[in-house]
Amino acid sequence: MKKINILLVFSSLLLAGGMLSSCQKEESLKQDQPSTNQQKSLEILCEECVPTWLDTKVTWDATYFIPQSVNSQNPDNLFLDVYNDETTVYYRLYRLNGATFNYLRINGTVVLNYTNAPVTEWSWTTPLSLDWVTCAEFNSTLTVGGIHVHVGHVDASICYKLRDICEEVTCSAETAWAFGPRYTPKGNWATYTPYVPNSTVTIYAGKTMNIGTAHFSAVVNGEVTITINLTGNWAFNDVLAALKIQGYAVAPSGNPSPGLFEHHFNSVGAAESVTVPAANFYGVHIDAEICE
Repeated sequence: MKKINILLVFSSLLLAGGMLSSCQKEESLKQDQPSTNQQKSLEILCEECVPTWLDTKVTWDATYFIPQSVNSQNPDNLFLDVYNDETTVYYRLYRLNGATFNYLRINGTVVLNYTNAPVTEWSWTTPLSLDWVTCAEFNSTLTVGGIHVHVGHVDASICYKLRDICEEVTCSAETAWAFGPRYTPKGNWATYTPYVPNSTVTIYAGKTMNIGTAHFSAVVNGEVTITINLTGNWAFNDVLAALKIQGYAVAPSGNPSPGLFEHHFNSVGAAESVTVPAANFYGVHIDAEICE
């Protein structure tokens, strides 16, 4: 799993009746007593994934909520959590220790008015499209009221950048052979394949796991095309010469040594088609892996 840096721009702007909703890159400013038209920002890298959806969460504290009036003090004990999963962006605005607010405007729409009873928190969501991408920007403008007798409405402009969860992939490597008789009746389970024109045999990994097929073409100009198709999550291992082939005029015996096979191919992915000289028997060895 990759270890991640997270990118997020935190923005607050003091405006009378207006809000900044841009995620443009800004220089970081001191957060004590920002003046009109100053924008605070905090940048955190977001290009890579995070270990869990919980790690997508970012919290804005009260310093990012700016009073609309220069005669009002900054709020305290006010927080906004934002996080996302693969379908939704989640928001939670809240105060601690029983403190309340009773006015909230989100993106220009009043959702909590002074006619409502005060609340300690307010949550809402925004759905994500199926094709969302990491670092896509979600802008939200908030106005909160009823925080403190000496604090009027406070504004915040939030720019949240989406993050993705890391996919934890576990891979295991196996030796695989095209099906046929064993080279030796005891010990090594390696197998070779008698050549039959236009035939297909199973490829087995770890002796018993069916991981795909090997197809042998008819002879053309003294050559045979062998086509490998691995199935499921199986693929050629990321090693040099993951596919090794040896042709034989007579049936082989003894323990084979694939490293000494005549034909080596740096195969990748789950499919390969190669051409080798015609022979009566073939040893087809594959370094395979499965990732889940």
